[in-house]
Amino acid sequence: MDHLVTVIPYGLLFSLFHAFIPGSGDVRLVDGFTPAEGRVEIYHNDEWGTVCDDSFTLDVGQVICQQLGFVSAVAYYSNAHYGPGNGPIMGHVSCNGNELGWSHCFYEDWGSSICSHDEDVGLSCLSSDGLNNVRLAGGSNPDEGRVEIFFNDEWGTICDDSFGIDEGHVICRQLGYDGATYYLHTSVFGEGYGPILGFLDCTGDENYFMDCIYQDWGTTACSHREDVGLICSTMTVSSTCSNHASTYFIIIGTRILLFCCCRRSFGSAEGKMLKSKKCCVDHHRSKGGVGQVRSQ
Repeated sequence: MDHLVTVIPYGLLFSLFHAFIPGSGDVRLVDGFTPAEGRVEIYHNDEWGTVCDDSFTLDVGQVICQQLGFVSAVAYYSNAHYGPGNGPIMGHVSCNGNELGWSHCFYEDWGSSICSHDEDVGLSCLSSDGLNNVRLAGGSNPDEGRVEIFFNDEWGTICDDSFGIDEGHVICRQLGYDGATYYLHTSVFGEGYGPILGFLDCTGDENYFMDCIYQDWGTTACSHREDVGLICSTMTVSSTCSNHASTYFIIIGTRILLFCCCRRSFGSAEGKMLKSKKCCVDHHRSKGGVGQVRSQ
């Protein structure tokens, strides 16, 4: 009986071997929802380590994303957003964004940081298939901001006219959060630039906003004064207060400071409940003023 013998060229075999065996300085993204996101890990001394979030910037993310073959960085996340890793921790890395790889940046020696794995940085990259083409911009924290979508080589925004909590849930989950806490109208996080998506309609069960029904870019009369904003959450937040007359959230600057149940009590963003016969909105006005009040 004749046997079929397959000869693999040495060069191909060498490439395949090194594709599965990491080398010192190799970088990867771990535990993300897509291959374009996850906890940043770097191979050092025969084990995978992580990077502390203390001094991490989007410029560093840009270098790492492009080193991994992605288009660019979308966002970075602090406090072990994709879960804590193991091994050594790099405490500091600083890039200008133009380096060919993270090792060309300035970085701190391994093991010289006091960071813990609870501070492991995460990264979301823009992939050519468009799965990571959404971000939150203009917020004071990674979990909030103006919703921006990458389209035709630039970041655009979404009009607030038809945007609701279902659309917010889809986008927040696409970004790695459990869902949306609030959606905010009238460019609360500042006005964006570029094209505007005038209409987005989701059921709330989609994995990505591209699975929803949406209008063609540039066909809306909306302006950037109507750019929608989102606050995402890793916990379930009730949008109503039982046994109370009204529910409010108060925005001062770009932060929601209170989630209020009027007449009987009000709660802080940290979840503390304080008894009061006065409406929480009136109480907060006496403490320094209200930037914007919306009832739900």
